[in-house]
Amino acid sequence: MTAAERKSSGQRLAETRARLLDSVVESLAEAGYHATTSTEVARRSGLTRGAQLHHFGTKDQMMFATVEHLATGTDVTAIVTALDQLPDDVDRLRTVLEILVEVFSGPGPAAYAELWGASRSDPALADALRAADVVARTTVLSLVGEETLARVGAEFEALLDLTLYALRGMVVDAHLADDDELRARKALIIGQAKYLEPSLVGNDEHRKAQQ
Repeated sequence: MTAAERKSSGQRLAETRARLLDSVVESLAEAGYHATTSTEVARRSGLTRGAQLHHFGTKDQMMFATVEHLATGTDVTAIVTALDQLPDDVDRLRTVLEILVEVFSGPGPAAYAELWGASRSDPALADALRAADVVARTTVLSLVGEETLARVGAEFEALLDLTLYALRGMVVDAHLADDDELRARKALIIGQAKYLEPSLVGNDEHRKAQQ
């Protein structure tokens, strides 16, 4: 019996669903919200439209599932473990921002941008995206590490939110920028590390040195 034959029906369904959702993300990022139809998703996934309709009967259902897929689909455990093993002389916050600018340059955030635009006239989709934002922010905070989290205060959180807004802005109009402009935007966002570190609670000596 092959490995494929040993898979349970639940595993096969989960794999098919993930394959469809990955195709939704790809279509949103490349073709846009309005062009991401059930037919297009079936074509990109290599599955039948019947398989697509079995999992998502309507476009709304497909988009809500995609929001959840984007918000929870990345396992950050390995990333956090690698960050925890950084040498003491490496700036963790800067490294986190370097990771984020690369993540925000991928198809997932581009798909999010399409969903954000569509949510302006879709209250239910807007609610789903708000919930996803909470998950995403928690994920970002997990990257900074337990030691840093213990020193997080209001100023740090405000600067982090500002940085996340900048990342979102970079995604929304990335199609209007050339490569040099995108590199400059990434560098600007990564540069926020020098402001995040002094904003941590209990870092008074660093704060005084900057004044």
